[in-house]
Amino acid sequence: PKDCYGIPMLPTVAELGSLDARSRPVHETDTGEPSNSRQEYDAFDEASYGVWSTVMDTPEVVYSDAKSGQPFCSGDTTKMQPSIKDSSRNSSSSTVSLLSKPIMAPQRKVRLEEFSSAFLGMSVFDAADVWIPCGGEDHDMLCHVTSVSANPQNNALNYFGRLSVDVGVKIWSGAVGRAYGSGNPVWSANRSVIVDSDRAVAFEQAKIQTAFAVPVFSAGAVTPACVLCCYSLVH
Repeated sequence: PKDCYGIPMLPTVAELGSLDARSRPVHETDTGEPSNSRQEYDAFDEASYGVWSTVMDTPEVVYSDAKSGQPFCSGDTTKMQPSIKDSSRNSSSSTVSLLSKPIMAPQRKVRLEEFSSAFLGMSVFDAADVWIPCGGEDHDMLCHVTSVSANPQNNALNYFGRLSVDVGVKIWSGAVGRAYGSGNPVWSANRSVIVDSDRAVAFEQAKIQTAFAVPVFSAGAVTPACVLCCYSLVH
């Protein structure tokens, strides 16, 4: 389906944070391990013409830290490891402490980047990024995982992506924070809704007009594992 501007819209079942979505039966893999529900995949497939399942519905790989043996963040955010420590860097309300910034499993990150790139190529959106909950003292913040741009030559969008790496998004701030806090997709061209406090200048410089943030849930979870947000330079 499309809205009055011709922009593709996710179907109602894509509202993964709704009560119905949270209570849906969980599919299991051949090994008996739970995976994301079929309904969730179908919702994204309808919006992305099959790209979501093609990219994401592959065997899960969990990576471990060679030194500690602890797993990195994989299918959910309970498997986290802090990134490299930097004692010279201070944590503030606008900058996420490196000590608490989680790391997503490389294969999951690559798959999200592949899906984002493919989705940008077939939609009106110009950039996308992924956010996961921070740990430690920044538990009320979301940390940046990766950014993808449909136009690598757009310096403003590149600046927007670079800035996102070093800031955190407060839960309920902007489209990303609202999507995580509510558990429902946020699609808006209202700047007071989509702009998070620490990236206001970057939003203005990149001339971002519309944001579409979707919370992604692990099977059986009631809080999102991550948030995928797409940005458009048009209303």
